[in-house]
Amino acid sequence: MAEFILISDDGKTLVSDFIEMFLKFGLLALLLTINFTAVSIALMCNKNESFGIKIFAAVYAFLFGIIYIMVNYYSYRILMKKDPVYYEGVVYPW
Repeated sequence: MAEFILISDDGKTLVSDFIEMFLKFGLLALLLTINFTAVSIALMCNKNESFGIKIFAAVYAFLFGIIYIMVNYYSYRILMKKDPVYYEGVVYPW
């Protein structure tokens, strides 16, 4: 009966290896989704700016996605300026 349990080289079962890999890829997908959402928000906030400003804002938002959404967009744009950005049907407005 014990010979049917699949164990990898480091002593963990293959099921636990699969769950660990699934969680890592799930967290990566969640992080990328948050970062691309931050890029979309940054481009919508800067839609009337020059192309260079849009590129800078998009790169900054992608690198610091959660920080960008919480600090730059929520606390500054919504709470202080009271000027939210509304979705206009285009996810990445260049």
